[in-house]
Amino acid sequence: MLSNLKSPLANDAMFTFRYFNDKNFLWIIANLLYEVNSVSYWKVTLESAESGPSDDVIVDFLSIDSLYGDKSGLIVSADFMWKLVELLRTRENYMSMPNVKSVISPKNEDLTNESICVLFGLLQPEKDVVEVAWLIKERESENNEFDLLGFCPDYIAQQSISSPDDMNTFLGSVVGHPEDWKRFYFLFPIHLINHYTERELYTK
Repeated sequence: MLSNLKSPLANDAMFTFRYFNDKNFLWIIANLLYEVNSVSYWKVTLESAESGPSDDVIVDFLSIDSLYGDKSGLIVSADFMWKLVELLRTRENYMSMPNVKSVISPKNEDLTNESICVLFGLLQPEKDVVEVAWLIKERESENNEFDLLGFCPDYIAQQSISSPDDMNTFLGSVVGHPEDWKRFYFLFPIHLINHYTERELYTK
């Protein structure tokens, strides 16, 4: 499903070295530095099974803007969400729980009160288990769509999901091939239990 693509930045770095004496060297370096600095992350705190906040887990999600540009506008469709609801009802390996404690945007904004959720899965295509997660935000419209905000781990995103089409295919496997997932979780903000119970994405 995922190809082993090299990082585009590595190729750019080789290009810069080759043309070290070129008159455009400084321009090339400036663009490389821009690419490096333009990588941004969402910081999400997930509640631990333990009682104390010191045991909470902080996860860094590579922003979708860093991957595909700030105009990518990737949306998790209502059809996907309704299929996920059905899987949460019918499959023992698909679960939901109130778990998101805080969300800090790449601009250091506290968006904890927003409806920002995590799709977290343990993918087991063969022997090895791979942990992946998507960060999504419920849209203000009432059509059950979510904006795709981030993905982790970043090394998989940067090396193997090189386009929005790749991301769409990978995310689609969550509802298209549930047998490939050892476990899958829909994690939502702790303060929105009632909201997601009404949306049938959580059963108390």
